[in-house]
Amino acid sequence: RTLRELPPEAVVLSTGDPMLSGLGYLDGEVVPGISSMQVACARLKVSQLKVIPITVHGRSMDPELILEEVARGKGIFLLVDDSTDLLGLCRLLEERGLSRDVAVLTDLGYPEEEIRKGTTSNPPPSKGLASIMIGDFDFKPTP
Repeated sequence: RTLRELPPEAVVLSTGDPMLSGLGYLDGEVVPGISSMQVACARLKVSQLKVIPITVHGRSMDPELILEEVARGKGIFLLVDDSTDLLGLCRLLEERGLSRDVAVLTDLGYPEEEIRKGTTSNPPPSKGLASIMIGDFDFKPTP
């Protein structure tokens, strides 16, 4: 069964903001939670107005879209999964002269929350589900 074929009495529980990268498209009541973008921006002290949200979780990444937004001076909030090549993206940014700060945030809001900071020339490791911030944020790299 697909989610769209669930009976009307079915309840679907999903964390985070259903309209950012979630199940908000389904019929029925939507009760949003705080999004990973809200938490990431708060933890890094970055205004949400300075970042463009892009999700590649379960989707293919279009590096040109990201490069274009960074070149316009925007920060990027990126929701990623195992298939995302952060190293390759950072290499492309460097090749285009777009050196930026990079943060990889995992398990946001949980006791095991972790934030690793670096740059496009020396990005922090990323694997699995994560939120990534790329931009001119002037935060100190994680030692």
